[in-house]
Amino acid sequence: MIMGRKTFESIGRPLPKRETIILTRDKNYSYEGCKVFHSMEEIEDYLISKGETDAAVVGGGEIYKLYLPKCSKMYLSYVDFAGQADTFFPEFDESEWVRSEEISHEAYENFLAWEFVELSRK
Repeated sequence: MIMGRKTFESIGRPLPKRETIILTRDKNYSYEGCKVFHSMEEIEDYLISKGETDAAVVGGGEIYKLYLPKCSKMYLSYVDFAGQADTFFPEFDESEWVRSEEISHEAYENFLAWEFVELSRK
C-alpha cells in the first residue's frame, strides 16, 4: 500500500497483513513498521528489488494525482455526498478507461448511496 504521510497519519498505524509504504517530502520522517520514501522513483526501485509488479495506491489526493498516469487499473467508490470535503480524487479522462465491474447501492436509512467501479485503462 502506497500512501502519503497525511493519509498515513489519519489512519495512525500500519494496517495488518500489508506492507505500508509512505511517500513524504520530510527527509526526517520515519515510522516503525513502515517503509518511508521521498520519491516515486525510490518506491519503484524498492518494489522492483522485491519482484513486485503491482501496488495499491490508497491516497491522499496528491498521491493519487502523482500515480494516476502510471495506473492500469482503478477501484473507485463514487459516493453521493453534498457535504464539506477537503480532499478529492483528481479529474481524469473517463474515455481512456473501460468499466469492467460495477456494484451500486441505493441510499439506505442513515447511509449514503454509493457505486463501486473497477476501471481498466484501454
